Amino acid sequence: MSLYAQHGYGKAAKIEKGIEKKLLSGIILSPKAEKPEKIIEFIQQLKKSHGEIDILFDPQFYFSAFSGELSEGKLNQYPYYISGITRAKLSVPSNIHMYAEEVIRYQQNLDVDKLVSPTILFDDFNGKQSQIAISLAYESISLSDDDMLISLCINENAFRNTEAMNEFLDVISLLDVRGFYLIIERSNNNAKETLLDVNILTNIMRFCYTLATINEFEVILGYTDLLAIPLTITGISATASGWHNGMKMFSEENFHPSTGGRRPRKRYTSSKLLSSILILPEMTTIAGLGKLSDIMSETEYDRLLLPSPGDTVWSDEISCLHNWNVLKDLIDEIESYTTIGEKLDHVTDMILMANKLYRILNARVPFENKSSNSHLNIWLPAISEFRNQIGE
Repeated sequence: MSLYAQHGYGKAAKIEKGIEKKLLSGIILSPKAEKPEKIIEFIQQLKKSHGEIDILFDPQFYFSAFSGELSEGKLNQYPYYISGITRAKLSVPSNIHMYAEEVIRYQQNLDVDKLVSPTILFDDFNGKQSQIAISLAYESISLSDDDMLISLCINENAFRNTEAMNEFLDVISLLDVRGFYLIIERSNNNAKETLLDVNILTNIMRFCYTLATINEFEVILGYTDLLAIPLTITGISATASGWHNGMKMFSEENFHPSTGGRRPRKRYTSSKLLSSILILPEMTTIAGLGKLSDIMSETEYDRLLLPSPGDTVWSDEISCLHNWNVLKDLIDEIESYTTIGEKLDHVTDMILMANKLYRILNARVPFENKSSNSHLNIWLPAISEFRNQIGE
């Protein structure tokens, strides 16, 4: 499985450095973040310097159907973008054809490696919005013979309904396409980097497994970050993460104007804890206990945190590259096992070891909720249930 950069604001040299260090195999471009001419220039630059990189363009058409006050960024400079598309307009077949055609034709003029269909966000596999997403997929397929990834943007709550999910899978599994670009929307973008309950995560794993392993589609998951750890088991082709919270987890809230607030505190991604913890005070407290080596991820960036994490300059770029490094190492470790049963065993062991380390530290380290092991207590039973469902 490959790791892609989820492109967004403030890219600077992060992506080029991630490619040069062989952490990234691809990039998913965001038109909201860059003007059309800058996107074209960036693609040309990547093709010239890093021709092996897989370049995708997420048209972010789902943004068009969001309601309320929106932060459009550069999207309104793209010819296919239409602000405030209503459900009534999306119910007209000729409009669906027009929207799909404009998005696909625009991408055909870009030097991207695969086309990504337009879609809209939905929270019910049986709902009207999901049927519109299917209609956009059919229209997109009819417009191009090129490699096509069908884009699906699904709120996590849709996965509560297993029967409806399975019916939806029956439909999309018959599509004559290369694969799918899947985005799972979080209901709360301030939540920890996991799903709300065991049933949701189990069903997302089953959804990915059905598409990627059973039906052998290419499946690329956007905005995934640490959730890539359990999802790697399912056989997906790639996962993506960016350099700030809005590019690690997807939420409609990220497209509304920011209310401001303080700059996010610096964090360190620990491969041993399978979590991202605060450098101050959590990591410095661990260092004071003489346990720093127990949680270090063994990337080249670790040296910047020694001998005392509180004395280092942990820039946004370093934090991003370190996070990508950890994700790639963990993905490669899981992928080194041949069978899905072995992968399930290994990830289960990783989680058990992380929980054991948390138990040792919890009595002395004041972990905030976002740094805690609460996500591991969702991952573990979800992986167990997924194993039972697929007979492994």
